[in-house]
Amino acid sequence: MIGETLLHYRIVERIGAGGMGVVYKAVDSRLEREAAIKVLADEQSADAITRQRFLREARSASSLNHPNIVTVYEVNSDRGITFIAMEFISGQTLARRMQEGRLSGGEIRSYATQLAEGLARAHSQGVVHRDLKPKNLMITADGILKILDFGLARVVETDPSMETVQALTVAGSVMGTPGYMSPEQSLGDVADARSDVFSYGVILYEMVTGARPFVGDTVPRILRAVVAEAPRPMESWPAGLPVEWKETIARCLEKEKEKRYATAGDLLREWKAALPPEQGAPAMGFHKKRVGLWVGAGAAAGLLAAGAWVGFSSKDPPPAQETVDLNARPQELVTEGRRLFASFYKAKHVDMAASAFEAAIRQDPANAAAHAGLAEVYLRRNINGRDPQWVKLAEQHAIKAAELNPVLASALVALGKVQGEKGDRKGGLTQLGKALDLDPRNHDAYVAMGKMQAAERDPAAAEASFAKAIEIAPGQWLPYVEAGIFYFRQGKYGEAQRTWEKAGKLTPDNDLVWRNLSGAYLAQDRFDEAAAAIQKALEILPTAPHYSNLGYIRFYQGRYMDAIEPFEKARDMMPSRHLYWGNLGDAYRWTPGKERQAKEAFTTALRLAREALVNSPADGDLRSSVAVFLAKSGEKQEALAEVASMEKVEKLTPGAVFKLAVASEIGGNRGQALRLLERALASGYVLREVKTEPEFTALRKDVRYHQLLGRFPATSVK
Repeated sequence: MIGETLLHYRIVERIGAGGMGVVYKAVDSRLEREAAIKVLADEQSADAITRQRFLREARSASSLNHPNIVTVYEVNSDRGITFIAMEFISGQTLARRMQEGRLSGGEIRSYATQLAEGLARAHSQGVVHRDLKPKNLMITADGILKILDFGLARVVETDPSMETVQALTVAGSVMGTPGYMSPEQSLGDVADARSDVFSYGVILYEMVTGARPFVGDTVPRILRAVVAEAPRPMESWPAGLPVEWKETIARCLEKEKEKRYATAGDLLREWKAALPPEQGAPAMGFHKKRVGLWVGAGAAAGLLAAGAWVGFSSKDPPPAQETVDLNARPQELVTEGRRLFASFYKAKHVDMAASAFEAAIRQDPANAAAHAGLAEVYLRRNINGRDPQWVKLAEQHAIKAAELNPVLASALVALGKVQGEKGDRKGGLTQLGKALDLDPRNHDAYVAMGKMQAAERDPAAAEASFAKAIEIAPGQWLPYVEAGIFYFRQGKYGEAQRTWEKAGKLTPDNDLVWRNLSGAYLAQDRFDEAAAAIQKALEILPTAPHYSNLGYIRFYQGRYMDAIEPFEKARDMMPSRHLYWGNLGDAYRWTPGKERQAKEAFTTALRLAREALVNSPADGDLRSSVAVFLAKSGEKQEALAEVASMEKVEKLTPGAVFKLAVASEIGGNRGQALRLLERALASGYVLREVKTEPEFTALRKDVRYHQLLGRFPATSVK
């Protein structure tokens, strides 16, 4: 077929066989994009069952619009040839990548996450893959994993009478690939989402160990091992991966499907809880997640804020519906996506908005507004800066939006935000300026501009941008939240408080606003109001960060025993986060009779921080956390050695330097502690944190401490 055409697709070359079809690379003459064309092989085209399965693959895959699932453009026929046109993926299979050598911890985390994300979307749509294996997983040059070949997919119908119609599987037949199939598939029984979970476990096992859990020199022996034998012991474990993953793999590989995760979505929720903490998160204090500002404590990095990248309408959004009509017209879907995303502090609204934008693009691939909206969604999902795949996907859709409609302001705003996220703030500001030339009342552009100007150390311009956004959209909560974060970082705690109070009136169900407001009250020593605000956040959404913040309020007041319970709740909800173990360790450390528990907590925090450090060896905040945990665990000489190795590093945050000062004081090097404390204060560390640090009790008897603090004016409350 080389050189021939199928409708508007010009066939360029044959690139292999996939599932039940032959796959060709082609060019779509309408949209000038590459595509992969799958057609049935000649010897299979006459077989009715094969043709039905082929068409079922198209139906199954076309219903699944997700960045980790190959995108199906259309199903069509020409001159009696039925074909599927889909996204052309340039890269290599996971199988080929594993043949090249062992995967790093970072690769394993990324690929496992992406596979689970894509599979969770399929399961949420009632689609079971049934043939997951490394050869069906493509990895692009940008490190994005794509699930291929839904040729054996089974659509699970809610109507029991339809189930046998959709299965298209002969009873007792074995569908799948030996070694990756579940026990029930190996026996010819009906497969469901739990069968995919088993296959996921096999793939994850193989990525981690470099070998398969079930082996044999013949297919029957492999099948027997899957059905009757325990997985081979995992003899090696890559550095940087949580040991909790062993339990995840074991549960995936249970012989009885009732003991596995019900769906990939259930797996994903538990699996993510075992991930190492966000890069750069402080060892103590308020945790960075979604949008919100967190106050540091003890060995903390001071004050942190996570920004927000969104905001579309200048009008208050109506109450969100809990479902999206994915069959609505593209423009209606875009409008619905924008409305949902305007309340992105509700996590489910982010996913619902994504579904709306994806559905619009599925109907109209040239819809620039939908691409811009999807770019915003992907940036939102990368708010912790942990997974570059989201930025890459956001960039693809932002560029596409701008190409499709160069005079669409929302497209330029999305592109500007992507550039800012990638570190090109000047380029981002240029794009935002162009957007404002087209739409001078785009408050979202002003908010994004203010954030970038603040990052570029132009506070006057930033404040003006935030003020303009509020003037344009006084009924929107986001400009107030971002302006409040700006004021807080400037040390204007009273102004931050008043700004966030306005945001709270606009969105009283926004836990993030109450969390920020709690921090503003705390910075002004208004403890009762701080506690009341964080209680409101807990009532809306009881999360580990909220409990941790409540614990810190008590810790900050010197009520160490009262801080234990909320810190324990945070630890129990996210036991793989070194942040929460460190918090709890400090509360134990200053509570009489809790010395043993403190030692255990710091030892665990140290292990988790070191695991995270394997994948981020240059992270100064993580390294300084390791130094503090070493000191508090009693390993004073090792702590001092770590401090000495870091002291000459120039690019350290004030919080990281402060933690090194704490480690030095605990380790017994008073001169080093004073030197580092001066450096932390000179670079902007909050004086109030220094004065309330319990580890400096002995240091405060040293005249040099008071001479040092005398050179830095007290932080004023504005």
